[in-house]
Amino acid sequence: MSPETLRRKMRQALFAPFEVVMSSGSRYQVKGPEDLVVGTRTSALWVPGNPDDDLILLDNLHITEAPPLAVPAVA
Repeated sequence: MSPETLRRKMRQALFAPFEVVMSSGSRYQVKGPEDLVVGTRTSALWVPGNPDDDLILLDNLHITEAPPLAVPAVA
């Protein structure tokens, strides 16, 4: 996925949480705009509780899609 496509998702006036889907099938949730830093070739995702210092590096070329997260219905 192009860095500019990711940046557009991050810059929306009302941020909408989304998932990052990798070519390996791995999925990561981006719950807030502060969770993902988009670089030219690599993006850094902060994942609380991740045993590897809470930071995951993602190769932008291996991001296949970024669908919105399903928001639970409010009762």
